[in-house]
Amino acid sequence: MNGAVYPYTANQMKIINGKPYIQSDKLLLGLGVIGTADLKTYKPDNKSYLPVIKVAKSLGYKVEWDEKDKVVLLEKDKTDVEDPDDDGTITN
Repeated sequence: MNGAVYPYTANQMKIINGKPYIQSDKLLLGLGVIGTADLKTYKPDNKSYLPVIKVAKSLGYKVEWDEKDKVVLLEKDKTDVEDPDDDGTITN
């Protein structure tokens, strides 16, 4: 994702109907949807998987799927990323 490689383990990934899926908490954490502190309250079943391509596209990522090598490349324009501290205050 944006040049960084996220090393998901084999038991965190699945190919279902030819498309990549990642264990839900690991994918949401990797895409920045939830933070590590949120993992205390987000308790999915370890067998809960989300479709990488669909979730990433819904979050505004450009997605490239290499079906032959089973590699997903995700890219997001950094100017499109919301500021997690966006509470209306101005900081320097």
